[in-house]
Amino acid sequence: MTRALGLLAGPKQTLTSNGSSPPTDGKHSFSAPAAYAANRGSWVHVFPEACCHQSPESTLRYFKWGVSRLILESDPAPEFIPMFIHGTQDIMPEDRGFPRFLPRIGNRIRVVIGKPIDLDVIFGQERAAWRQLVSRGDPELLTHGHEATNLRIQVARSVRDEVGKLRESIGLPPEDDKTAALADTWSKEPNKRKFKSPVDGSLVNRA
Repeated sequence: MTRALGLLAGPKQTLTSNGSSPPTDGKHSFSAPAAYAANRGSWVHVFPEACCHQSPESTLRYFKWGVSRLILESDPAPEFIPMFIHGTQDIMPEDRGFPRFLPRIGNRIRVVIGKPIDLDVIFGQERAAWRQLVSRGDPELLTHGHEATNLRIQVARSVRDEVGKLRESIGLPPEDDKTAALADTWSKEPNKRKFKSPVDGSLVNRA
């Protein structure tokens, strides 16, 4: 998310290599993508559920707080474009058998793209509250403080609501369980890569 914020706002930064690519001894550094002028103000596409989630009713999981960081911490505020994709669960269902590596042809995919939204229009109050927290100069407050946590929860739920509107626009029924937007609702899920969720019966793949 830190690199993504750099791409949105474009501040020049250098990140220390963590041994991924290019390989180093961990002491060298390399330029982050945002260090290059051509990348500044770039498009950043995120999947806030952070996993493959195939539920029988095509409902949504809770959205992770990384999307909240992009909205609260970006400066200047970028445009926000919600999207909803439906049908990939039929192309590559998680419970498919052999040949697992092949997509199931003949199925329909729908991609719904919402209108661009100025972040300050729908998240102006939250962004202002975040700036007030930053002005206190306490990193611990921003990382673990109650106010910061509530802001992240609120923003993630609002983003989820915008995607939910697109979901309903293609004829899917409104969600009955409002607690599905909360991380605590999904805390009973096993710490595994692939499983059937005890929350909603969905097939989950965290790969």
